Amino acid sequence: MDLDPYISDIDTNLSSITVTTDSAYVSVNGHVLTIAYPANATEAVLTITISDGAATASGPLRVSFAPPWWRAPYVLAMPPVGILAVVAVFARRAMFRPTKAFLVDERNRMLREFTLDPSCEVTYEQAVQAGALDAVEKPVKVQKYHAQTVRGDALAVVLLAYGPV
Repeated sequence: MDLDPYISDIDTNLSSITVTTDSAYVSVNGHVLTIAYPANATEAVLTITISDGAATASGPLRVSFAPPWWRAPYVLAMPPVGILAVVAVFARRAMFRPTKAFLVDERNRMLREFTLDPSCEVTYEQAVQAGALDAVEKPVKVQKYHAQTVRGDALAVVLLAYGPV
């Protein structure tokens, strides 16, 4: 992690500023931190100290680690498979025709769009404006489609369909 964009001093050149940390798992090279925690670590809090020789400033840095299985290559193929499984469950549970689905992260940013019916021209922005991200209990209308959201811990699926969701 390069700290240069976050360090400034009015009267000291950036190259004269030193960075240290209190963690044995973090090495410092100039203003770059290299974090090497054990594989089973899920989060850490460490203190970063910055000094210009005359004054120092310290602050905590909280780091969250993704589990090793999340970084594995086989997980990259799971979101598309998972979204199709969710769509299939919905399709079997109620008689309706799904047209489009959006995979969304916890910050409501679209990760992937799945078009099941090419005639559906609804965009993610239109679904958001219609309130589809908040339609967890009851579907909302987006143009001529019904939209509903299924939320998990880290991901959500916004599903558009003809007929009730």
